[in-house]
Amino acid sequence: MDMNGTWKLVSADNVSMICDVLGIKDEFKKKAVAMMSPEGGVTQSIDVTGDNVSIVYNIPGKTIECKTKLGQPADMPFFDGRILTCEFSIDGDKLVEKQSGAFDSVNIREMKGKQLIITMTSKDVTTTRVYEKV
Repeated sequence: MDMNGTWKLVSADNVSMICDVLGIKDEFKKKAVAMMSPEGGVTQSIDVTGDNVSIVYNIPGKTIECKTKLGQPADMPFFDGRILTCEFSIDGDKLVEKQSGAFDSVNIREMKGKQLIITMTSKDVTTTRVYEKV
């Protein structure tokens, strides 16, 4: 996939609103908003090879990894310690991740030019995160 590689967050919108919808407690919300700024240093490494999917999130002070196969659910810790079940699929040139458990959301990863765009939707709130290749 064109999106394989390591990506650095360069912008994010609606972070505070999505935190509220995801039920992030106040003590973690401030950290989440700071993390999702370009200065936060958040990266994610993506490797989709055949049916194998590996996403490694590097956030300040923590690395979170989800390795699975397309269509097979896998548990993954959220940055605040809650456990999510993630399931990946391919839709055309998009990598779709459905998350359930602590909250329900859908992350759609797609390439637009040389940027990786991730839209995360939970309930009626969407946040768009833009990443550039490292």
